[in-house]
Amino acid sequence: MIVPYGPLGPYARLVELINKHRVSLKNCWFINMDEYLDENKQYLPKTDPLSFRGGMDRIFYGLVDPELLMPEEQRIFPEPGNEGRIWETIQKLGKLDKGENVTVYYVSDGWCFAKCGKQYGFLYDKYVSLANQ
Repeated sequence: MIVPYGPLGPYARLVELINKHRVSLKNCWFINMDEYLDENKQYLPKTDPLSFRGGMDRIFYGLVDPELLMPEEQRIFPEPGNEGRIWETIQKLGKLDKGENVTVYYVSDGWCFAKCGKQYGFLYDKYVSLANQ
């Protein structure tokens, strides 16, 4: 899934749903949309309040039950010097297809929880709208 860092509020609800319903993210990949860099075009330290990597650790990855959380290598951010990684990962994993029998549940602030068969995912509703065209 391609995910933004913000809005931040919905992540608390997502963590709650994942942990409560024991939804495994082991086969899920999060491709984060952006990240701040320093003046040398390198990652900010995760401790920097502007770091989206650190922010995602604090508001999402660090709060999901470790038994359910995807491995770190499946949490991708734009990477200085390896700009092609995101596109290569998308190509490796496949493309987004319009599926059948998809149930979408509204969560909050534009976020949706989607279920297709035994597959679960969280989507921002503008992506749901695009996928259903």
